[in-house]
Amino acid sequence: MNAQERLDYLLESVFIPTNQLVTIGMIKNALPEEAYGLVLATFAMAKIPVSADGLAGVARAAEMESSFIAMSSEGLSLSSASRQAVIDLLAAAGKWPDAVRDAVKALGGVWQDRWEIEGYAAEPTLEQVTTELRKIELEDAAVDRLQAFRETLSAWDGSGEEPVL
Repeated sequence: MNAQERLDYLLESVFIPTNQLVTIGMIKNALPEEAYGLVLATFAMAKIPVSADGLAGVARAAEMESSFIAMSSEGLSLSSASRQAVIDLLAAAGKWPDAVRDAVKALGGVWQDRWEIEGYAAEPTLEQVTTELRKIELEDAAVDRLQAFRETLSAWDGSGEEPVL
């Protein structure tokens, strides 16, 4: 990968799942009281099948009911892409402010820049990445030369000139 491709890779955001089982209490603790009420009201409305939706509406309502039951007891993971998408749909249906939606979704995972995950102190530059890749090339070349020297040294029988690194 060239320096620009490496930089683009480092600048990507990556979803880091929490994989924790989220309970209603955790949502309550993550939100102000008014926002928590809005989230609960949205869940309540989502549990009511819309007659115009027929069986699909009943199935969706049953899924919301079972999710709410799970969150009311042992918890429910919000880490999967499908559960994150459901939170987006609930937020849109309930007209949640972005901050409320993001706080609920964060219980399932957060987005983080890859450069942070890989230990960079600040967002890397193309020049920095170019230098890092050049250092890797030089180190690889040095390792190859050392290996060649070791092989030559191993084969040397003590006669003739000594192997040179």
